[in-house]
Amino acid sequence: ALLAIAVRNVQLLGQMRENAVRDQLTGCFNRAYALEALGLELQRAKRSGVPLSIIMFDVDRLKRTNDEHGHLTGDAMLAAIGAQLGQTLRSGDVKCRWGGDEFLVILPNTPLGGAENAGASLTREISQLALPTSQGDLAPTVSVGIAVAEPGETDPIPLIARADAALYKAKHAGRNRFVVAQSTIRAVN
Repeated sequence: ALLAIAVRNVQLLGQMRENAVRDQLTGCFNRAYALEALGLELQRAKRSGVPLSIIMFDVDRLKRTNDEHGHLTGDAMLAAIGAQLGQTLRSGDVKCRWGGDEFLVILPNTPLGGAENAGASLTREISQLALPTSQGDLAPTVSVGIAVAEPGETDPIPLIARADAALYKAKHAGRNRFVVAQSTIRAVN
């Protein structure tokens, strides 16, 4: 009986940890986990010399969806996007809900070309979702920003800031697209 209680306690601790790092609506990891995982991946990329990219995206016009169709429809849209991430991306990619309608995806061992392919796939696959509403199906779109870690970069914040700036460029360029952040490395003449 004591062994069964101990095993159950270990299971409960595991469930508590999982609940603490997962967003319940989307099934993605949460922001705190994203920062921790990105810091570790940057350290690994620096140590091993492998490329690391990230994608930051947000759902275009989610507020309008909430206003016109209700928050339950907006929640269903976010949940569908979370599920789509699992189908579109690799199992080793770290899918996170950054907050509200923003998501962050960590792409370990991924150079710029691979990140661009992932960004294009996400944009395309999410726009093909069809969420039923009383006024017909609703297809979400996303604006995507892509950034590649600089050699030796270990602080997640500047990398996230570059991806976020690229996301807003995508939004201002018309939404439903991806933009790659500019490198911060300057050529020496």
